[in-house]
Amino acid sequence: TKFLLWSKSNDDILALPISEDPKIIGTMRIMYEMLATTFLTRLSLAPLLICRIIQLTLAHGITTFSMSGFSWYAAKLCGLGYVDEGFRLGQLVLKLCEQRLSHTNE
Repeated sequence: TKFLLWSKSNDDILALPISEDPKIIGTMRIMYEMLATTFLTRLSLAPLLICRIIQLTLAHGITTFSMSGFSWYAAKLCGLGYVDEGFRLGQLVLKLCEQRLSHTNE
């Protein structure tokens, strides 16, 4: 995941299509719902779910759940001392939210 993200700019990620594949959206929804439980019960699974959400996003396009994956990954990077990369991904999440809102309001 780290390599996949570092090889892409924020603009590359923002240019990804919106995923309309119900299997991908459903898979991401399940992983997103599992995150809350893993934080309370098995913290070691959370990074795996977060990374998989990002990998699916890069391979299949953006969903509502992509933003959560990127934001959690950004927080983890900052916690590990990769503040610049975490900040970059935080900025990406803000732009994704703005992009999503502008599509909703059209």
